Amino acid sequence: GTTDESVAAIIQRFVGGSGECGTAAAAAADASVASRNVRFAILLLALKRFLEKSGGRWLPLDGKIPDMTASTEPYIALQEVYKSRADEDRAAMRSAVDAILVEQRARVGVSVVVPDITDEEVTAFCRNIQNLRKVGTRSYSEEWKAHAPSADGGGDDAAMPTPQEEEIRGDLMMATMDPYEVPEHTPLLWQVALRAADVFCDQNGRYPGTPLDADDKALEADAKEVQGLIAPICASMGLSDADLVKSTLLNGSMAHAVEITRYGNAELHNIASVLGGVASQEAVKIITGQYVPLDNTYVYNGIAGTAGVYKL
Repeated sequence: GTTDESVAAIIQRFVGGSGECGTAAAAAADASVASRNVRFAILLLALKRFLEKSGGRWLPLDGKIPDMTASTEPYIALQEVYKSRADEDRAAMRSAVDAILVEQRARVGVSVVVPDITDEEVTAFCRNIQNLRKVGTRSYSEEWKAHAPSADGGGDDAAMPTPQEEEIRGDLMMATMDPYEVPEHTPLLWQVALRAADVFCDQNGRYPGTPLDADDKALEADAKEVQGLIAPICASMGLSDADLVKSTLLNGSMAHAVEITRYGNAELHNIASVLGGVASQEAVKIITGQYVPLDNTYVYNGIAGTAGVYKL
């Protein structure tokens, strides 16, 4: 018979997780994600209607059976059920698409050509719908302003964070709960240190550790100033109470500030090569519309050969 593992996999695949429905519904509800592709916009609108009709409980099935432990007869029976349900969902999507095409053509008349949506396009959309994601980022300027160290160090008089910023802070706090095996090398900590170096440059007109012939006294002074910026930056990112941050950046050690100052904004060819490769890979994803690009800040730690991706 079918094992408990199989039953759990069936429920997850057939009903669909709320996260998957949520991300698909968010994409379907936001016309801006399809403003440059009319066909995709029509398919998203059809998906929105499908979700409304199903109460948002499931996405159209793609007909694939999840990996499971099962004997032959139940597996074949499940395969038939999946195929039958996938065919029904695809027919419902086809019906929704046709209704939208009729509505749009009636609205715009003959002056605007509304493109046809083929059965192959509907099938491909349903087959890949589990991978549908809405990826939206804010500008670097917005992120800079949100995570700038405040004069009061993020005290009671600090501006209340926006709902978007609250979500970002929650994600960053979660990231601190999964540190690198050597906690000091967790990429998020180096992002904080790099931000401190940027603020230092904004305030002094140069990066800490420059010029490169600076003496030890000057380097020490720069490191102390960088360290002084780290605490308010952590506060602006909602990380002051994170155990990882308190045990590394805010424990009296200046290791990250000293290292950021020592490197003096250098551009190393091997690090540039790694980052260039990652950037080109992400560009291909966006250009081809295949796979989900990184969202949104990639931090590479060349010391430990590890990296992290954070929403900032």
